[in-house]
Amino acid sequence: MDRGEPIASEWIEQTLRAALLEDGRRLLEGWLAQMPVPTPALQPGQRRHVPRACEVLSVFGPVTLRRDYYHPPGPEGGFPLDRVLGLIGGGTPGAARLLGRTAAQLPYGESREHLQELAGLTVDASQIQRVVQLLGPPAAACPSST
Repeated sequence: MDRGEPIASEWIEQTLRAALLEDGRRLLEGWLAQMPVPTPALQPGQRRHVPRACEVLSVFGPVTLRRDYYHPPGPEGGFPLDRVLGLIGGGTPGAARLLGRTAAQLPYGESREHLQELAGLTVDASQIQRVVQLLGPPAAACPSST
């Protein structure tokens, strides 16, 4: 190799980052699959439906999560595992924080582009908007620090 010839270091970095994100995604998915599942007592008239698969956005990308569903939802109904994990709008708290931070500074479409370029996350602008709407009310309730 000629010393004056440029090396495709950006391609190497991007490829390595994609591989590391994929490894992290698989590790997180495996950890979630082994997590103890909460099993609340059934309320009168409530039914438990055995694990349903869903895709959850994490800082590593989408992971598949299997969780029980309780219908009708009620105090301990819905998806208890989602509450235990602190999921927000179909994402982990870390992913929700990334979406919220980019959307606080940019329109949703540009946020989507920045998340893809900077974090390697593919997210729809509509998902960013849903997360912001879920995160927004608590932030709006905080007093101003001016």
